Amino acid sequence: MEMMYVVFRGNKRISLRGEDLTTGKIAMIFQVRADSIYLTDDHNRAVLPLPNGAFESQDLLMSSHYEVHGESSASEGEASTSGQTPIRFAFRRPSNSTPTASTNHPSSRAASLKMLQRNVFIAELLDGHLETQKTVTIKFSEFEASVNNIKAKVTEALGHDEPIVLIDSHQNEIMDCEGTRGPAFWKQHARKIYAVPEEQLQRHRGKRRRESRQSDTSLPEVFDQIEEVVLASQGLQEVSSSLKELVKFVRGNKHTTLCLSEDQATAVKLAFTCILCTEPMREPMHASCCSTILGCRPCLERWRESSSLCPKCRTDDTDFQLQAVLGLEDAVAALHNFVS
Repeated sequence: MEMMYVVFRGNKRISLRGEDLTTGKIAMIFQVRADSIYLTDDHNRAVLPLPNGAFESQDLLMSSHYEVHGESSASEGEASTSGQTPIRFAFRRPSNSTPTASTNHPSSRAASLKMLQRNVFIAELLDGHLETQKTVTIKFSEFEASVNNIKAKVTEALGHDEPIVLIDSHQNEIMDCEGTRGPAFWKQHARKIYAVPEEQLQRHRGKRRRESRQSDTSLPEVFDQIEEVVLASQGLQEVSSSLKELVKFVRGNKHTTLCLSEDQATAVKLAFTCILCTEPMREPMHASCCSTILGCRPCLERWRESSSLCPKCRTDDTDFQLQAVLGLEDAVAALHNFVS
């Protein structure tokens, strides 16, 4: 990106490239002596040139405004006097307008620096949502109305050096460009401006890019999940068939008693107990994230309304997918009294 700087003297204002910001070219443009030139920034800090007439780029901020100071060149004085009509010599009292004009120059300069005020909301990006913590009110001149200067003033008000980014209410970063330089953009108080840590914004963008890539490649993943559930269902159907045969055998043979140890009874009960309501499962549901039968369909649907995490392994919404398990309803219903 090409480095540009705004320099001005009196009512004359121009933009210069970094390579053109030398005392020689400034002297030619503003008609001042090259050996007397120095600059001041928006905070009235002096920037002195190097011996070769150039200015150190590390001392300058891109798109900032710098005032040119120095003695007027002889050509400017001669030009001003040559255009005047020769005045006949006479003794006169000093004009009162002369000191007044000299004293009015600083006041006109101060009047031209119109101060503006802007509220900036200090916020954090939590789960993709802006959480406002505080508000900073900053004051700046028309020449300081740019993204870089506003960020510097907000950072100074916060009292720390953590990099921040200015964004709007739609989480779009406000870039330093022609449209954001000058008071017109910053006077629009209807536009809310937020300052968030740069690290949080980058992490949020990375997450959105990952989600976008996942959506682009979601079809193969869906096929893999379907295949996984189908394989799991086949095994569950075999277990269901065995349980049905066991129940039929118990019912058909009244004189046969099925005896299980306490540990075995507990294991069977836990295997068919809903993880949420702790009752025997109704319409069992299988979670692909932890490959486990979690519990009842109604319980898990209510859970999904208030949380995006798996109730067992705490996986986030990206991998927490539920599938109905077919073939266990009859077996669980038959064993309801047995496992309850």
